[in-house]
Amino acid sequence: MGGSSQKRSRGAGLDRRSANGRLVHKSSVSCTRQQGEGRKRTANSTRRGARRRRGSAPLAGYIRVSTAEQGENGAGLEARLAELSRACAGRGPLLGRVYKDVTNGGSLDGRRDLRRALAAIRRGDASGIIVPRLDRLSRSVHDFSRLLRRSRCEGWELILADLGLDLATPTGELIAVILAALAEFERRLIGLNTKQGLAIKRAQGVRLGRPPALPIAVRQRIRRERVGGASWREIALRLNRDRVPTAHGGTGWYASSAQSASRSA
Repeated sequence: MGGSSQKRSRGAGLDRRSANGRLVHKSSVSCTRQQGEGRKRTANSTRRGARRRRGSAPLAGYIRVSTAEQGENGAGLEARLAELSRACAGRGPLLGRVYKDVTNGGSLDGRRDLRRALAAIRRGDASGIIVPRLDRLSRSVHDFSRLLRRSRCEGWELILADLGLDLATPTGELIAVILAALAEFERRLIGLNTKQGLAIKRAQGVRLGRPPALPIAVRQRIRRERVGGASWREIALRLNRDRVPTAHGGTGWYASSAQSASRSA
């Protein structure tokens, strides 16, 4: 009787068996559950706080330019900023920080400033994203639909300034997806036409790409030394010894750069 009573007393503090067959104490299970619930409450509280701040927060502007030249000289940016300002003035929300990426219009992956805009929304510092035109955001139906679905699930605005569509409605979403499909079709058509045009030029013997930056005398010297039996490393050492500038104006020649220069000769 005494031994049975002791077993029941010890077993009273045991709750269940773990995956490896060991008995888990009730206090451990309770502590783990309380920690999980605490983390969940903290996360929910953070999201609620972000939503409250988001209600009065300005919109985050987003602009994409295709080339580094456009990003550096501001070509087209002023007009896009004016479009964003007009759209925000008509809707009421203020235009906050404007984010800008220099990339093509395909995938949304790898867009650093777009990720920053989304992070601002999560913090409650922005109430949504406004873009001047759909093709400035994406020319991919898949990526645009994914971002649109995310905005709907998380409760923030995604605004196309040039169309004035309410993307929160089924009709607005349908029209936007159709336009995204047309933008993707245009992007692929441009790529196909460019590829075919380059193939025709190559068949005609036209030299493509950037013209050689090295003087012809340097290129001829490299070829002459190579024909004379010098290795690429030896040629590079001689060029460095004679302080011959590289194609980019430097003085650091390597075997690979000497070989590349010989191909352009």
